[in-house]
Amino acid sequence: MNPRTTLLLAVAAALLAGLVYFYEVRGAPEREKEAQAESLVFPGFEASDIRWIEIETSDGPRARVERVSEDEDGETAWQLREPLAFPADEVTADGLARGIATLAREREFEEPAALSDYGLDGNAKVRFGTDEGEHQIFVGATAPFGEVTYLSIDDRSRIFAVQNGEVTPFSTDLKSMRDRRIVVYPDRDIAHVEVEWPSARVRAERGDDHWQLREPLDTRADDGAIDGLISQIEFLRATDFVDEPGNAEKETLAAPDLRVALGPKDDPDATILEIGKPVGDRRLVRVSGRETLFSMPESLIDDFPSGPVALRFRELASFSSRDAERFEMAFEDPERSQTFRVTGVRENARWSTEPPMQTGKASRLVGEIDGLEASDVIAESMGSEELAGLGLSPPRVSIRIEGGAEEGEERPVLAEVQLGILDPTRGIAARVPGAETVYWIDAQSAEVLPISADAFENRFALREEPAESEATESETSDSEAPGEEAEQAPEG
Repeated sequence: MNPRTTLLLAVAAALLAGLVYFYEVRGAPEREKEAQAESLVFPGFEASDIRWIEIETSDGPRARVERVSEDEDGETAWQLREPLAFPADEVTADGLARGIATLAREREFEEPAALSDYGLDGNAKVRFGTDEGEHQIFVGATAPFGEVTYLSIDDRSRIFAVQNGEVTPFSTDLKSMRDRRIVVYPDRDIAHVEVEWPSARVRAERGDDHWQLREPLDTRADDGAIDGLISQIEFLRATDFVDEPGNAEKETLAAPDLRVALGPKDDPDATILEIGKPVGDRRLVRVSGRETLFSMPESLIDDFPSGPVALRFRELASFSSRDAERFEMAFEDPERSQTFRVTGVRENARWSTEPPMQTGKASRLVGEIDGLEASDVIAESMGSEELAGLGLSPPRVSIRIEGGAEEGEERPVLAEVQLGILDPTRGIAARVPGAETVYWIDAQSAEVLPISADAFENRFALREEPAESEATESETSDSEAPGEEAEQAPEG
């Protein structure tokens, strides 16, 4: 073949390949976008261009939502205008606007029959407006074949078939169009919180680095509990609305089971939320500045703090278990002539204890002390006789956790806790040396923390195996010497 002909054929092939590539590969997304635009029932505007929407709700009343300016930056929010004035649910309203703007036809009938044949002889399902004008959407019957619905717009001169899913956003009830948020926080930090129960009250203020209780006593608050309460209220959603409460509904809020006031520091216009007495399986909620009462499930109140203790700081110890290098337990027992002591030292990722402890017990003990939190407060302070009655003077068990130190230096004390009697219904009496407050900690902690010398010897100490089993034991596991254990992930 002529070399020139070969070259021309090669060039032609390259051009053809490039044409195919740019058309089929690079051009496919653009063609798909153009096809989607051509199928739109309302081309030429976006969801954000829609200013208002009227819709015939599935439960009867016709609803109208409008975009309203919310701040100086031009941010807008949806507001329900009919059949009542109320903040609209942003997700539902945005879904309606998006459903209108992206409404796509499957096909258009060139010679349509009578409107009644398509179920399109009724009132408009949706009306909406943009800055350019108003439009109507008529939703008809479902076709007897295929998953399509008949639809028309404006003067009903054009009739379309659309996929059933295209009209799903238009099937909404009035309740779904209302903002279910019970409390909408202003754009400012919450700096004070007051919580009131029928027989107790707490007031807390946010400090520079933590929350502080001011009433009924001045002490540190539980940051997680206070922040959790604020977050819980923020995400509280109504299951229903009572727009015109009668005497019976109002009576449930005459003496609410819970009252929360929160707002910026020293702000007299705090938001006040009140949760009333149960009415069957629900409770009514009243919010300051709003006439409507909100309904929430009756059991939801169990998720709120049940009393002042739940909001106060109750940690007896806080450190990282990985920093612990040594611990010591001292058991005081009147029946023993001297204090019984247990020590543990961590070396090379192993706890070595004296007397020897069962595998895993030492690391779990240290993990339990890390972040140990009381379940209740017994008293802010006690006399020596009262402490003695709880087994805390002298303490039945003293536990001290120490960190690492260079040779010749004194080890830092990471935590110290004293344990007393075990009350099966209330827990284990406990306190921190040098502090006045006396606590109960969960009774289940006794599974991890020995509360007496007898408990240590019976459930924590490593027992010697009978002589006849020694050979078998050495064959199955010789990886750990008595009183040594590999370090485990911290628990508790």
